[in-house]
This record gives sequence, structure tokens and C-alpha cells, in this order.
Amino acid sequence: MRTDHSSRIRHISEGAGNDSHVEGMTPAMVQAAIELRAEHNIDPAEVESIRICAHEEAVTKPNWDEHKFAPANKETADHSFYYCTAVGLVAGECTSAQFSDAWLRNTAVAKLMAVSKLEARPDLTALFKKGARPAVVEVKTKRGTFKREVLYPKGDPNNPMTWGDVAKKFMNQAESVLGNALAREVIERTMAIEKESDMRAFAQKLAG
Repeated sequence: MRTDHSSRIRHISEGAGNDSHVEGMTPAMVQAAIELRAEHNIDPAEVESIRICAHEEAVTKPNWDEHKFAPANKETADHSFYYCTAVGLVAGECTSAQFSDAWLRNTAVAKLMAVSKLEARPDLTALFKKGARPAVVEVKTKRGTFKREVLYPKGDPNNPMTWGDVAKKFMNQAESVLGNALAREVIERTMAIEKESDMRAFAQKLAG
């Protein structure tokens, strides 16, 4: 039972520190891709190339390898700048659902990854050293080239998530585990956490 409870909590809390469900260097890229898609109504079929610009450490990090170009599992996919950026453009979101086997085999995502290029930019490296988590995504289409820069992705201390953002992400993660009613109860009780008289009993709600 303990293992099962731990698994439930891990699923609910996954990616809790930012607005997407990816590792720390990736949120700005994902946010830029999602915003570009929404603002310019980008159809993945019209994309000719994608340029992803980041700071030097992101491009040269030791765990970056060829598997990130064609991730076969979630653990690799959520650390792949190519995959996460492509998913943002195709799905318009990057939640735990986008790391399922079906999404890992998605042909539209694969096509965008194949035309993506990652590069470091000195100005972004300088910003990173000052505390930013920057990225720039440039998408070339048949209609023109669209670019978005994100210095502080949603969830960064300089761009905090709103309560609405947190509640939405919690529901996305928790509803399949706790059910709709219990997940909403947890949100409501968390909003009024100072009124809780028994935190142990409240915490056990997450264990089901």
C-alpha cells in the first residue's frame, strides 16, 4: 500500500514547480511555442523549420545525447528540447498527457523535431547567469517567420503562477487519481488551509 500511495503522490506532484510538465531548462521553450501557436494560428503542417535558442549550459549539458532527438519514453521526452517544443506547437499544451506512448509516436511531432535546430546565444547565456531562464523560439512557415522570446517562464519567481494556474494544473494531474469531486475538495481546502484543524487527516486525502 505504501508504494501505491507514493506513486499517486508522485503523479499528482509531477512538474509542480512550473506551468508545464518538463525539466527546469525547458519551460521557456514550451511557453514560447504554445504562445506562437495561439497568436499566429500555426498549423504544424505549414512549418518549414524551427530554431530554438537557449543559453550555453542548456545546449552543452552533459545528459544531452542522441536519444533526445527521438525519445522513446517519458523520462527522455521531458528532457528533450526538440520534443517539448514540437509538442507545444502541435498540441498547444504540454501536460502529462503529451508524454503517453501515443504522443511519443505522433507523426506531426516527429516531423517538427526533424526540422528543428538548437543553438546557444551569448545574450541568453548572459541573462541566464543573472538568474533568468530564457529561450527564444523562431518558427518559419509558408506565411512568414514568427518569433517569441520568454525570459522568465510561468512559474519562475519573476513570473509566478496565479492561483488559477495552480488549480488548473492540479486538476490536470489529480483528477484521474483522486476523481473530480475529491480533487476539487483538495483545492478548496488548500485555499483555506489556515482553517484546517488536522493536517494529518487532510494529507491522507491525497492517499485516497
